Amino acid sequence: SAPVFIHKLMWLGASIQRQSEGESFVARLSEVEADSRAAAAGLAVGDVVKKIDAIEIVDGEGTLPEEKESQSAGSLLRDIDPGTSVALEIIRDGKAETITIERAKRGYLGIFPGSVSDEDRQKYSLDKSEGIFIGRAVEGAPAFKSGLRDGDIITKLAGHSVNRQTLMKRLSRIGAGESITVQIIRDGKRLELPLTLGEPPQR
Repeated sequence: SAPVFIHKLMWLGASIQRQSEGESFVARLSEVEADSRAAAAGLAVGDVVKKIDAIEIVDGEGTLPEEKESQSAGSLLRDIDPGTSVALEIIRDGKAETITIERAKRGYLGIFPGSVSDEDRQKYSLDKSEGIFIGRAVEGAPAFKSGLRDGDIITKLAGHSVNRQTLMKRLSRIGAGESITVQIIRDGKRLELPLTLGEPPQR
């Protein structure tokens, strides 16, 4: 049988799978996470992506007439620039629908993340999925403005556990300009602070 290609799109919170349908292939949504941009835009598991900003997806790949170059629906979506929106034409229950999705710029916290010591992990019963030690909160950055300080331990962002490995994924999912709550441990106490993510500074 044909190999299965699945594109997991972190910023969208969805997975697209290339599936055979009769003689050809289609790009079908195989997963839509509950609190994701995909769900907020109204995408659902089973939707078939036909066009992305007028680029037709044929045989599960995108056909760009000018470049005569084939790209998968997954890579086309992955390459959308943060801060822009695209129109997706999907087929659902045999009917074509157009859904607009905006990719926010990746959210920016403005911290130098460090590892939580084993001692603190035990003391606060933190599992592997949670815990970022703030080595430094950059003055004037979103984390600093919301009251986060050097030495705080972040356990959750927007209700989701985060650690050093999952921080970037979570920030790309939430996006710049969104207001969230951040849960921290400071001096042994668990606190919740409101925070509005910024845009990454221009390098």
